[in-house]
Amino acid sequence: MKSAFALLVAVALLTGAASAQTLTTTFAGGNGQSGNQFDLVAVNDLTICSFDINVDPGTWDVEIYTLPSGMPYLPNWNVPAAWTMIASVNGITSAGTGVPTQVSATLGVDIPAGVTQAFYVTVTNGTAINYTNGTTTGNLFASDANLNFYEGGGLSYPFGSNFNPRVWNGNIHYMLGLGGACGPILAEWQPNSPESTLDIDGGQYAANCAGVPFTLNSSTSNGVVAYDIGLNMSPIVPLSSGGTATGASQTVNLDLAGGLTLLFTDTTGSFGLHPGAFAAPFSLGGPAAILSGQQAVANPGGPDGLALSQAVQAETGPNPLALSLGDDNNINVSLAAAPLCFPGSVSFYGAAWTDLFVNSNGDVSFGGGHNDFSATVGEWETSAFGRIGAQCDLSPNASGSVTVTEAAGVVTVSYVAVGQYPGVGTPTQTCSIAFDTNTGDAFMSLIQDVGFGDPTVAGISNGAAGTHPGAGAANISFDVARGGGILPGVIGQSWMDAAGGPTVNTAGTPFLVDFFGTDGSGINVN
Repeated sequence: MKSAFALLVAVALLTGAASAQTLTTTFAGGNGQSGNQFDLVAVNDLTICSFDINVDPGTWDVEIYTLPSGMPYLPNWNVPAAWTMIASVNGITSAGTGVPTQVSATLGVDIPAGVTQAFYVTVTNGTAINYTNGTTTGNLFASDANLNFYEGGGLSYPFGSNFNPRVWNGNIHYMLGLGGACGPILAEWQPNSPESTLDIDGGQYAANCAGVPFTLNSSTSNGVVAYDIGLNMSPIVPLSSGGTATGASQTVNLDLAGGLTLLFTDTTGSFGLHPGAFAAPFSLGGPAAILSGQQAVANPGGPDGLALSQAVQAETGPNPLALSLGDDNNINVSLAAAPLCFPGSVSFYGAAWTDLFVNSNGDVSFGGGHNDFSATVGEWETSAFGRIGAQCDLSPNASGSVTVTEAAGVVTVSYVAVGQYPGVGTPTQTCSIAFDTNTGDAFMSLIQDVGFGDPTVAGISNGAAGTHPGAGAANISFDVARGGGILPGVIGQSWMDAAGGPTVNTAGTPFLVDFFGTDGSGINVN
């Protein structure tokens, strides 16, 4: 007899809604406001069922409006009386920036072939919608055999300032034919239920270093019934990106494209009986290994006859560490801990460090972090801890990304397109700080947008423990030193540039700075 999970997979593949379609615009983000207006044109008769959006972490209230059939959003973008609200959903919890968040409202908007339909999708309690800068308003941006999506505009709420061209980020779920029954909104991610619950180390995702044990926890309220756990050696996937819907609207979040790697109970060709709540320890031996799983439990009272758990994923490092930095705070990063799993240390002014502080305002420090948004040379000289990078008033909570990676012994902290405070629609700074544990050197790449106006201190300093040739002022100009070769220094000294505006030249090319020995002994700027 086949395993319970294998039977469910067969049901899912045979009875999923064949006519359901999804057109994805993009989830690249890069800009944002409260909402977007845009036009769709149907190639074939269809019914718009629901949307997924790209929204900041948090809980958001969403409204969706339409114009009368055939009326494009321009020139009607700021005419509230022309629009009709077709959905209002409060308390939507974001799935995260750059991934689909489901708006749990069935829209049922018919679009006959060849007809334009305008939509306005907006949050009402913030500027949380992420969208992408476009090229030309009205350009065709995404399409499939049935539907065309066009670049539109970004708006403040409600019907406020219009920024264009902007590309709405989202999934458009539709059914072919007019007046089609959209049916229930399928979950991107199957949740746990009392009938079928599964987690790893208490959550959906867990990360450890190779050989460190995980714990798989399973339970069901259905008693001693048949069950199985399907296992894969690949990441779990949302419904819109490789998941599978069952006939009764559950979601298989294992990637079935390559089949199931193995099954938890099906070693003898018979069903396993759930023994009651249990914990199963396991470990993954290799680096960068993944194990994903999802449980199916016999559920005679349910439409599928089986109840699915959430899908879970365990992985071992080394993997990148994406940091969720707020405005004016810091995070202490352990290099040895998952997901970095780096057993070595970085050198800073002759000391070996196995952890570092990543500060939200653009610099990395050792021995302590800081929340200071006002960069001055004097603070860098007298601080109780050393630092390296480009400090200024940034808002990584509002735009851009901050990550820590390790590859071939090089530990890199990357600030990518992080906006000057308050961080939405403001000039950005991109800076990477790399510590080469093979040579002991550190490298910095730094560029700020033209128009960046916040005071910046950039360079390296050992704080109060170091020496400071500038005596309260900058002792190097990156612009002047660029291309001039190696500048020798003294071990322990600082190298600091300071500016009231952009520290990068108007040519728009980044500074590439080599701090020899990461100890003040020399510097080379290119």
